Amino acid sequence: MNSEFAPMLKAGVAISMPRNQTYITEMLDDLINSKKMLGVYLTSIQSHDKIIEDLKKDNIDSTSLFFLDMIGRDSGSEQNVFILRDPSDLTELSVIITEIMENDCIGFLVLDTISGLENYTDAVNVKKFLQSLITYIKKLNKLLIILYRGNESAELTNFITQISDFRKKI
Repeated sequence: MNSEFAPMLKAGVAISMPRNQTYITEMLDDLINSKKMLGVYLTSIQSHDKIIEDLKKDNIDSTSLFFLDMIGRDSGSEQNVFILRDPSDLTELSVIITEIMENDCIGFLVLDTISGLENYTDAVNVKKFLQSLITYIKKLNKLLIILYRGNESAELTNFITQISDFRKKI
């Protein structure tokens, strides 16, 4: 990872844009492998098993992550996975995130992806959820990494392009 960018990855909001999908890998490598941080990975379009497989390919230690899986597929093998009962219930999701992020050992949350959240509810509710989540994460002085694929609604696309605290040239 770019050495001038890495020190900034402590708190705030970082967006992984569609044209630079390696950005998330670089951030996770720095946070987990270099800084030895623990984090939460909220997956909304792929099962946690697939994410773990991808992380292993990139030599990123998945045991440093606690997974919140909205897909609902439980392989039963991992201790660090919570399968959400109702992915459309963003209130329940907020409560779970709040409980986990209050732990001082947890330094960051990855939201994979905004378009996945739109599968479960409308853009207005997703935007409200994101606004609340961003405010909460910043209050805790932690890092929120949002994966943005480019296929989100126009309302969310406009919102996402304005909220990143970090800028990286693509």
